[in-house]
Amino acid sequence: MSTDIALAAFSALIAFLVLASASAWLASKPVYAAWLIFGLIILDASKIPMAFNYGLLIYPEDIFFIVLGMACLIRFSLVVSTKTVPRAWWIIGAVQLVLVIWGLRTYGTAAGVDYRDHFYLWVSLAYFCSIKWTETMIDRVLNAWVVCSVSLCLLVYYRWIGSAIDPVYAQKIMALDTTGVRFRVIGAGSALVIAIGFLILFFKMMVGKLSLFQRLLLPAMLLTVVVLQHRSVWAALFIGLACLFWTMQRNRKGVQTAIGVGLMIVPLAIFFAIPGQGNGVIDSIASSASQAVSTEEGTMVSRVTNWQQLLTRWAGSKDPATYLIGKPYGSGFNPVETEDGTMIFDMVPHNHFVHILYRGGLIGLLATLLIFYQLWKSGVNGLKTGDKRLAPYFLAVIATLLAFYIPYWATYGHGILIGIAINYFGIARTQRIRHFQTNFGQADFRTGNY
Repeated sequence: MSTDIALAAFSALIAFLVLASASAWLASKPVYAAWLIFGLIILDASKIPMAFNYGLLIYPEDIFFIVLGMACLIRFSLVVSTKTVPRAWWIIGAVQLVLVIWGLRTYGTAAGVDYRDHFYLWVSLAYFCSIKWTETMIDRVLNAWVVCSVSLCLLVYYRWIGSAIDPVYAQKIMALDTTGVRFRVIGAGSALVIAIGFLILFFKMMVGKLSLFQRLLLPAMLLTVVVLQHRSVWAALFIGLACLFWTMQRNRKGVQTAIGVGLMIVPLAIFFAIPGQGNGVIDSIASSASQAVSTEEGTMVSRVTNWQQLLTRWAGSKDPATYLIGKPYGSGFNPVETEDGTMIFDMVPHNHFVHILYRGGLIGLLATLLIFYQLWKSGVNGLKTGDKRLAPYFLAVIATLLAFYIPYWATYGHGILIGIAINYFGIARTQRIRHFQTNFGQADFRTGNY
């Protein structure tokens, strides 16, 4: 018995040392932290089961963001002031912490499961906005995002080819998406990663910093987004591109932009010039496009109905706590009975702002809107003064994310871009306390290793 206790204690000590070392390393390696998050995004899109069951399913994201949270504590203790994180984000974190404690006492582990995604997002944004970002460091992260986008494209092509060859494999892939839309082999969140990767390359093309090989990636990535048929991503990308054109209207790289746009339009025009009748891809895209503007069918109609029901229920709760901070984690959202009446499932709000209203109340919603308002205002100011080279790109990303949050919600990957933008535009104070580095090597300010 004593041997078992000693072994357990030794294992716990080793685990603690590993976590502490990993946290100390990540505290000074923001670019590498971004790479690790991109790896998690690809892992999530691949749907490979990686959970460990200890009474509660533990996912790789759980372990990573606990470590990243510890890295945040190290940074705030030794490197930077807590004022590098906007006060509004601290308020959101405090409100959600109250709600998860309340939920754990009332609903048990269901509250922890419900809190997961918000915890990931909060830690991600807090970590990345605590870094003093240079444009060289930001470029490294954006290049890593493009690599992640290309990797997701390769995953999509593999699934398309595999589905065409093997009907059994096709059924397994189709089972991953409940909408039953053909060629939709990854989720909307993963498709948005590809779309943002496209925006990165498009911005670089407009400023004349895109190689010929990267220009060839543009039509491939755009075509991938189109064929995946996530209509919400279509709309978000369109709004992001419109914003990018607006912010770059004074740019004199007109010839390079025209050539780049031509490189995208020609293959797309050839693709869509193929007769639609009998062509499965074009028929499916046409069907998705018609549903996108329909007011009688499609997922958007059911989502709007769900928003109305949730808002009516929230407004009619007559509970001051619900109005101010929302409902506790684990309490559910909108129980809906299936068409056959065999079961009831909880329909989550497909809207980031309605979601925050239920898991943050008016306080959380106003804090969220304040952060985006400050980002937009600072971005426009940076655009006017001309001292922020990446201002057009970040404004386009903010517009893209806001459009995406109407039918979906924020994820930890978005925390990278929002956190970097907060620091880049100087929304929060960026006062450094003292120099800090881990024992894993010298700090390198060119690569962001500090």
